[in-house]
Formats: sequence, structure tokens, C-alpha cells
Amino acid sequence: MRKVDFIVQTFMIMLAPIFLLAGIIGNPGMPLTELLYAQLFIGPWQFFGSLITWIKNLKQPSSLFKSLISIHLTASTIYLFLTLLLIDFISDGFFHIWITVIPWLLALFYYVLSYLRIKRYHK
Repeated sequence: MRKVDFIVQTFMIMLAPIFLLAGIIGNPGMPLTELLYAQLFIGPWQFFGSLITWIKNLKQPSSLFKSLISIHLTASTIYLFLTLLLIDFISDGFFHIWITVIPWLLALFYYVLSYLRIKRYHK
């Protein structure tokens, strides 16, 4: 199942530049709009993957991987709650950065964790 998770994430991350390019060509005024489509798929996929991994590792002894998964899950949850709470108060320019940059940082962080898990650099 770990490999399927990693393959799906890789596919979604590989589609992101295509969506971004489509946004730049098709909608030059708002090029990040198309990129949000990729986020609609990778975000929930990784959030629930992180949650499932965290739950499965609850009984495992402390490790760096367990700590990093906990950090990812906590950061993702806080980000989602802050986004829902502040959506009406954030200016448009900052909002576009808020809903693009932070999710992609979280996505790449989880992607690296998934890679390390596949390569078994941790237990």
C-alpha cells in the first residue's frame, strides 16, 4: 500500500506543473487557479494518508519518522482550521499565496516522508 500511495502522490505532483502551465497560458491574470485543481486531489489524499499513518504508528516506539508524521498532521490540521477561520479576513493577494504556497510545502514535506518510508530509511 505504501508504494501505491507514493505512486499516486508522484503522479499528482507531476501533474502540477502541467496545471500551472495551463493556467499561465489559458488565464494569464490568475495563473495559480489551475494549480488549485491539483491541490484538490493531493491535499485530501495526503491529509488522510498522514492521519492513517499516524494512527497506525500510535503503538510504535518513538522515532524520528513518528515525530515527523505528527508534525505534518498537526501543521496540516492547524492550516486547515486557520484557513476556515480567516477566509473572510485575508486580502485577495495574500489569500492566493496562503492557499498555494503553504499547501505545496506541506505536500512536498509529506512526499519526502513517503519516499523515505518506501526506501525504508526508518522503521
